[in-house]
Amino acid sequence: VSLLGITTVGLGVLLLSKGLLVFGSVRLEPQAAVMAVCILGVAVFIGFLAEPFTAKQRAAGRADLGIALTGALPWIELSCSAVALSMSASFVSLAAATLVARVLFVALTVLLSMSSVAGVYFEWGAVELSQIGALLRKGVAFQAFPLGNALSNQALLMIVGTELGPVAVAVFGTARTLARLGKQIMELKYQA
Repeated sequence: VSLLGITTVGLGVLLLSKGLLVFGSVRLEPQAAVMAVCILGVAVFIGFLAEPFTAKQRAAGRADLGIALTGALPWIELSCSAVALSMSASFVSLAAATLVARVLFVALTVLLSMSSVAGVYFEWGAVELSQIGALLRKGVAFQAFPLGNALSNQALLMIVGTELGPVAVAVFGTARTLARLGKQIMELKYQA
């Protein structure tokens, strides 16, 4: 399964970068497209770091805190995007804004987890080094599909924005969100 996940992510990134280079207009340079894809990939991986701390909150009976933080993430991204666009209107600055938003989200999650859930903690001494290899394979397999999905969603918006402009991005993003409403409700229930 992990080989399939890694292959999926690798092919997704390859097709994404080639798709951006093929479908990109004059406004999007190939180096900027590749840089934006790389920054978005790093942002997705950093976002995964919040998962153990939201799990810690659920374990201590404070799932509401994790849900509230997860619900605040789009607002953090919107704020960071607005600041980035006011400074430089480019895909790379938007990708960097997403990265900054994810770093802020993880930092908030860690800080609130440490302050509100003192009884549950992580300790390096409890880590069994012999299990890291097996857990790493399962972890990569588990995270590969969300990473590919996130890169696919962001890249599709970048392509729509490049080819059709900002109004089309707003319309497309709204339509996609409405289409995914059922999935988002189930994800919210799962998080609870």
